[in-house]
Amino acid sequence: MGQRVSVDDFGTGYSSLAYLQRLPVDEIKVDRSFVTALAPASDDEVIVRSTIDLAHNLGLTVVGEGVEDSPRAGDARRLRLRQCAGIPLQPTMPRGGAQRMAGRLAVPGAAGSTPGAAG
Repeated sequence: MGQRVSVDDFGTGYSSLAYLQRLPVDEIKVDRSFVTALAPASDDEVIVRSTIDLAHNLGLTVVGEGVEDSPRAGDARRLRLRQCAGIPLQPTMPRGGAQRMAGRLAVPGAAGSTPGAAG
Protein backbone atom coordinates (compact mmCIF):
# COMPACT_ATOMS: atom_id res chain seq x y z
CA MET A 1 0.00 0.00 0.00
CA GLY A 2 1.54 3.31 -1.09
CA GLN A 3 1.67 6.53 0.84
CA ARG A 4 -0.06 9.71 -0.28
CA VAL A 5 1.38 13.18 0.31
CA SER A 6 -1.00 15.96 1.29
CA VAL A 7 -0.32 19.67 1.78
CA ASP A 8 -2.45 20.73 4.75
CA ASP A 9 -3.75 24.28 5.30
CA PHE A 10 -2.96 25.18 1.69
CA GLY A 11 -2.97 28.91 1.13
CA THR A 12 -1.70 29.91 4.56
CA GLY A 13 1.56 30.02 6.45
CA TYR A 14 4.39 28.14 4.81
CA SER A 15 2.31 26.31 2.19
CA SER A 16 3.47 27.40 -1.22
CA LEU A 17 3.00 26.79 -4.91
CA ALA A 18 6.64 25.67 -4.83
CA TYR A 19 5.51 22.58 -2.86
CA LEU A 20 3.36 21.56 -5.81
CA GLN A 21 6.38 21.90 -8.06
CA ARG A 22 9.07 20.29 -5.88
CA LEU A 23 7.30 17.63 -3.83
CA PRO A 24 5.45 14.48 -4.96
CA VAL A 25 2.12 15.93 -3.76
CA ASP A 26 -1.11 13.95 -4.28
CA GLU A 27 -3.56 16.19 -2.49
CA ILE A 28 -4.03 19.70 -1.17
CA LYS A 29 -6.31 20.70 1.67
CA VAL A 30 -7.65 24.23 1.19
CA ASP A 31 -7.45 26.01 4.52
CA ARG A 32 -10.69 26.52 6.40
CA SER A 33 -10.10 30.29 6.58
CA PHE A 34 -10.98 30.45 2.87
CA VAL A 35 -13.77 27.86 2.89
CA THR A 36 -15.72 29.14 5.90
CA ALA A 37 -15.84 32.67 4.48
CA LEU A 38 -17.19 31.72 1.05
CA ALA A 39 -19.76 34.03 -0.48
CA PRO A 40 -20.62 34.26 -4.17
CA ALA A 41 -18.22 36.55 -6.07
CA SER A 42 -16.07 37.14 -2.96
CA ASP A 43 -12.27 37.16 -3.03
CA ASP A 44 -12.35 33.93 -0.98
CA GLU A 45 -14.51 32.24 -3.61
CA VAL A 46 -12.16 33.33 -6.40
CA ILE A 47 -9.17 31.98 -4.44
CA VAL A 48 -10.88 28.65 -3.67
CA ARG A 49 -12.21 28.20 -7.22
CA SER A 50 -8.78 29.01 -8.69
CA THR A 51 -7.08 26.62 -6.27
CA ILE A 52 -9.51 23.84 -7.20
CA ASP A 53 -8.90 24.46 -10.91
CA LEU A 54 -5.12 24.53 -10.40
CA ALA A 55 -5.16 21.29 -8.42
CA HIS A 56 -7.41 19.50 -10.91
CA ASN A 57 -5.20 20.65 -13.81
CA LEU A 58 -2.20 19.18 -11.95
CA GLY A 59 -4.06 15.92 -11.35
CA LEU A 60 -4.32 16.49 -7.59
CA THR A 61 -7.13 15.75 -5.18
CA VAL A 62 -8.59 18.76 -3.37
CA VAL A 63 -10.12 18.70 0.12
CA GLY A 64 -11.99 21.71 1.48
CA GLU A 65 -11.46 22.10 5.22
CA GLY A 66 -14.11 23.69 7.43
CA VAL A 67 -17.25 22.46 5.66
CA GLU A 68 -19.34 22.29 8.83
CA ASP A 69 -22.86 23.35 7.85
CA SER A 70 -25.37 23.17 5.01
CA PRO A 71 -24.45 26.53 3.44
CA ARG A 72 -20.76 25.52 3.27
CA ALA A 73 -21.73 22.13 1.81
CA GLY A 74 -23.77 23.96 -0.84
CA ASP A 75 -20.81 26.21 -1.61
CA ALA A 76 -18.59 23.14 -1.94
CA ARG A 77 -21.00 21.52 -4.42
CA ARG A 78 -21.30 24.74 -6.42
CA LEU A 79 -17.51 25.00 -6.71
CA ARG A 80 -17.08 21.30 -7.63
CA LEU A 81 -15.22 20.64 -4.38
CA ARG A 82 -15.93 16.92 -4.08
CA GLN A 83 -14.04 16.13 -0.89
CA CYS A 84 -14.65 18.04 2.33
CA ALA A 85 -13.58 17.90 5.94
CA GLY A 86 -15.39 19.33 8.94
CA ILE A 87 -16.34 18.36 12.47
CA PRO A 88 -20.03 17.61 11.69
CA LEU A 89 -18.87 15.32 8.87
CA GLN A 90 -16.57 13.28 11.14
CA PRO A 91 -15.35 14.55 14.50
CA THR A 92 -11.72 14.06 15.46
CA MET A 93 -11.21 10.47 16.59
CA PRO A 94 -9.25 9.22 19.56
CA ARG A 95 -6.17 7.10 18.93
CA GLY A 96 -7.22 3.88 17.20
CA GLY A 97 -10.65 5.24 16.27
CA ALA A 98 -10.08 4.99 12.52
CA GLN A 99 -9.08 1.32 12.83
CA ARG A 100 -12.18 0.54 14.89
CA MET A 101 -14.39 2.33 12.36
CA ALA A 102 -12.73 0.48 9.46
CA GLY A 103 -13.36 -2.80 11.27
CA ARG A 104 -17.07 -1.95 11.64
CA LEU A 105 -17.30 -1.04 7.94
CA ALA A 106 -15.40 -4.10 6.68
CA VAL A 107 -17.26 -6.70 4.66
CA PRO A 108 -16.86 -10.11 6.36
CA GLY A 109 -14.87 -12.55 4.24
CA ALA A 110 -13.67 -9.91 1.77
CA ALA A 111 -9.94 -9.97 1.01
CA GLY A 112 -8.21 -7.28 3.04
CA SER A 113 -11.42 -6.38 4.88
CA THR A 114 -9.92 -6.80 8.32
CA PRO A 115 -6.94 -4.58 9.16
CA GLY A 116 -3.85 -6.72 9.60
CA ALA A 117 -5.53 -9.91 8.35
CA ALA A 118 -4.10 -11.94 5.50
CA GLY A 119 -6.31 -11.79 2.44
